[in-house]
Amino acid sequence: MTEDSVKKPGRLAPALAFHTPIVARKAEGVYVEAEDGRRYIDLTAGLASTNAGHCPPEVVDAARAQIERLIHSGCIFHYGVEEELVG
Repeated sequence: MTEDSVKKPGRLAPALAFHTPIVARKAEGVYVEAEDGRRYIDLTAGLASTNAGHCPPEVVDAARAQIERLIHSGCIFHYGVEEELVG
């Protein structure tokens, strides 16, 4: 991400609201690591990380297994998991 993108976030997507100039490189658990190597506790975790944290191994493994089988499940085909879920 360029310095200009940090200063003018509307250039990326008008709907995004960036509240800090921090550019995240990776995250794990409750920590976010910035491009400059500094680590921050993420006290504003979003929907994907609020309950499980960033990149929990169990979730990463389950996502990887699903993506290796099927990435998108539209409404044209039936999928076996539907039967498993409704029991």
